[in-house]
Amino acid sequence: MSNSLAGIVTLIYTLVVLVLLYMTYAMSGKLAPRRKEPSKDNLYSCGEEPTPFAVPRTFTLTYFKYILIFSLFDVVPILVILSVSLIHPLSIMEYLLVSLYILVSAMAAIIIVR
Repeated sequence: MSNSLAGIVTLIYTLVVLVLLYMTYAMSGKLAPRRKEPSKDNLYSCGEEPTPFAVPRTFTLTYFKYILIFSLFDVVPILVILSVSLIHPLSIMEYLLVSLYILVSAMAAIIIVR
């Protein structure tokens, strides 16, 4: 298989995966429950009701572990790709795929944080 054909096949597979990812994200938005239950915001401690004099929550770190996992699985491959590009010069198609990967990673980071 020639390099140009392999690049086209890779691009087609990448586009198919991106379309499937977008469809999954769109369907999860449609299938998610719309109304928010008030019990979701309450603190839970072994089935006990919170006391009225308890200190209210002001700061939570609920997304911190997701950001750490995202950093581990998305920043490390970018660093590996960029370090490999110093050893072996990349073709135009590979630069496009790296740029697309960085764009998808940035969009995922925005979705996680918001």
